[in-house]
Parts: sequence; C-alpha cells; structure tokens
Amino acid sequence: PPWIYLAVSPIAVLPPEVGTAGMFVLTYLVYSFVLYRLNAKPWVILAFLCNSFTFMNAKNGNVDFLAVLGFILPPQIGLFFVLIKPQIGIGITVFWLFEAWKKGKFKEVLRVFAPVTIAYLCSFLIYGLWPLKIAGMTKDVYNASLWPIGVLIGLVLIVKSLKEQNPLYAMGASPFLAPYVNFTSYALVLFPF
Repeated sequence: PPWIYLAVSPIAVLPPEVGTAGMFVLTYLVYSFVLYRLNAKPWVILAFLCNSFTFMNAKNGNVDFLAVLGFILPPQIGLFFVLIKPQIGIGITVFWLFEAWKKGKFKEVLRVFAPVTIAYLCSFLIYGLWPLKIAGMTKDVYNASLWPIGVLIGLVLIVKSLKEQNPLYAMGASPFLAPYVNFTSYALVLFPF
C-alpha cells in the first residue's frame, strides 16, 4: 500500500549501508517489542530472534516488522499495518472482523474497517488496482506458499482463535491463507506458540 512509503521514507533517505543496517535493527527491535507485549518469556523472545527465518527477514530488509507491529495496535490503526502484507495480517484481520461484529454488529465493523477501506479506495484512484499485480507473484521463484492445501491449516488456526477469543492463533494463520508467501515470513507462524 502507498502508505508504506511514509513509514520507510526516513530510512530511504539514508545512505544504503546505513538504511540497510537500520532496517535490520528495526526488525529485531520491533519483533522483540511485539513478543514482549504479547507476554512472551525472555527465552522465547531470544529463541525467536535466533531463528534463521527471522535473520533472513531482517537481512533482506523486508517490512514484515511493520505488519507485525500492527498485531499489538488497536484494530482501527493496526489494520493499516497488518494489511501492508496480507500474507502476514489477513488472519488477524478476520479475527478483528468477527470481534467487531460481535461487539457492535455492522456499526462497529464500519467504525473499525472504514478508515483502512477508504485509504485503499483512495490508493486505487491514484495508483490503479495495484493489488492485482500480486497475482503474478504466485509464480515467483521465492514463493513458498502451501496454497491451497495450507488454507485448511489457516482456517483451523482462525477457528481456534475465535473459539478461544485469543488473537494469537489468528496471527499465525496468515501465511497458510495466502497464495504468495516468502519463506522468511513463516517465522511469524511461531507467534501463537
């Protein structure tokens, strides 16, 4: 989404070596902070940070850390972050949708989802239907999606999340629901555990 440019523009103006190092450090800091806020034990945080997928994600300068930051924000704001990368945030988005419906039916769904929906519609007016370009990514050499078989795993995690009213399982469901996932994003499947 276009608003990602706003989030990374301070880093983009730095010399490439400094910007790369900044993205690397930010990835580790945000993952640590989010895991801490999700009440992970220190040894769990350390184990997650030592995961080779986490390292590769940070090394490649991915913006997965911004999507993960959305996990701990209020849904109305968090949606702007988690939907940066649907292969990371679609599970929690479904969870928030059900929670909003349960809390206040259509009125609450509208309150929570209207801002991000309007932002997406505006971006389509400016940039065209840019999400359609994602369809070509399914043939990408780096696609490690388990699509469509993985959808069953993702749905089980979302149902468990809704039954237990625990967003953690929904956080880990997204990579299984997406037709495109880079292998480094599978580190986030560990969040519920």
